[in-house]
Amino acid sequence: MDLQYEFIASFQKKHPLLLLDGYTFARIGNNRLWYCSKRWSLECKAQVRMDHKGLHYELIPSNRKKDLLLLEQHTFAQIGYKRLWYCSKKTKLGCKAQVRMDESGTVIYYRNDHNHDPPRLHKTTDGRYVKL
Repeated sequence: MDLQYEFIASFQKKHPLLLLDGYTFARIGNNRLWYCSKRWSLECKAQVRMDHKGLHYELIPSNRKKDLLLLEQHTFAQIGYKRLWYCSKKTKLGCKAQVRMDESGTVIYYRNDHNHDPPRLHKTTDGRYVKL
């Protein structure tokens, strides 16, 4: 059964909210488990568990040897193991976000706990990304 959902911006939190059947859910900790946004105020116990099949990423050219992975507005770089991607701000800011893929390029693990805002990128008409 495919449910229709979308991610919407949250002005109070740095992560988006999940909108499903008119209800909003927030992600706390484990990035696969979403809790009702009314969890604290109304003691709502509704939860949504998501897989990673709906994640779409893009590989973008970098000034360095390897491409960057763009996922949910954040960039990731390969360091060592070719199926493991770390946030581009891992070294500079100590960000712990990472992405793991299987042999076919499907995301099998996504740790989305960035400690910073996403980079400001603009996609030009010819498909290139420019940092703003």
